[in-house]
Amino acid sequence: MIKYALQCVHDHGFEAWFADSEAYEIQAKKGLINCPLCNDTRVAKAIMAPYVARKDTQKNSIREAADPLPDKAFALAKEMVEWVKKNSEDVGWQFANEAQKMLEGETKSRPIHGQATTEDIVDLVDKGAPIMPLPTIVPKNSLS
Repeated sequence: MIKYALQCVHDHGFEAWFADSEAYEIQAKKGLINCPLCNDTRVAKAIMAPYVARKDTQKNSIREAADPLPDKAFALAKEMVEWVKKNSEDVGWQFANEAQKMLEGETKSRPIHGQATTEDIVDLVDKGAPIMPLPTIVPKNSLS
């Protein structure tokens, strides 16, 4: 995993995690990275200082080193996912088809969630669909 400091064309700064530098490049090229403040997909890496671990301050806990989110952010992300799932219909792998039907006016617009391929998501975003990915919540005890 790699964390990048990013900045949109409106000078909003934020951070994001990627599997590796190639994953960042692929997502950036496809316009899949968006600013959390203005939703603009014109995003680039910002200047950031490298992290250098010091032996005198290293933690012994693998859990502490592996958890990039502070407890409050983790709790908020979990709460958001639970709220979305409670207040929307799970359409599973039909997400792209259902979203497309709503975009074209074939079916009534309603809150939905589900899964889709990267290609389907890019296509929906290109067509102006108001969609967003939900974070994957990994239980804290699974990292210990």
